[in-house]
Parts: sequence; structure tokens; C-alpha cells
Amino acid sequence: MYADWVGQLEDTVDDTEWPTVTVPEGEQLFPDDPLYDSEREYAQNVRRVERHKSG
Repeated sequence: MYADWVGQLEDTVDDTEWPTVTVPEGEQLFPDDPLYDSEREYAQNVRRVERHKSG
């Protein structure tokens, strides 16, 4: 019974046509150069945030 339900659920998900979502250019959720970036060193992120606050 449970296995049948799981099978039906998997079939339904596989057969579902999921919508494609696009974002118009220039309206993305996150900026190309965010204030905080995990690739930067901590000190660099702090300087950028402080510069943003003061400017």
C-alpha cells in the first residue's frame, strides 16, 4: 500500500511540467558584486559594509 503510494507520487512528480522561471536582465535578486561575499576575506567584507554605511 505504501509502496504503491510512493510509486504514484514519483510518477506524478516525473510527469509534472514544471514552469520555467526567468528574471529579466538587470532585475536579478542579488547584485553582481554583493556587499558580503563568502569568497572574500572577513576584513574585505567589513570594509565594504562600512563603506556602504557611510556612503
